[in-house]
Amino acid sequence: MASEQSVDEITNVLEKFDLSAKELGRDMSGGGGCFTKQKHLSKSLLGRIVGDKMENFVGVKKFVNHVWGYPRELVVVELRANLFQFIFGCVEDKIRVMNSIP
Repeated sequence: MASEQSVDEITNVLEKFDLSAKELGRDMSGGGGCFTKQKHLSKSLLGRIVGDKMENFVGVKKFVNHVWGYPRELVVVELRANLFQFIFGCVEDKIRVMNSIP
């Protein structure tokens, strides 16, 4: 169960949350339709690694790709130390990951 401090910390991050084209790992300047933050948030999960050690971004990305069955177009963004945003290529991949273990 999340501690009150953890909930406050995540709430603070979400209040400041804004995706840039760089964070999405995509070129948003092209003409293929209108970019909306809400569209990408529906395909996102936030994850926090609990522990004293600061985790390696590349290691986290490799681990979640392997454990989650290599979801297509997965983008991992480090929001701050041990707090990550996982943006999936489709909502179905996000739901599959949410329903699986770990």
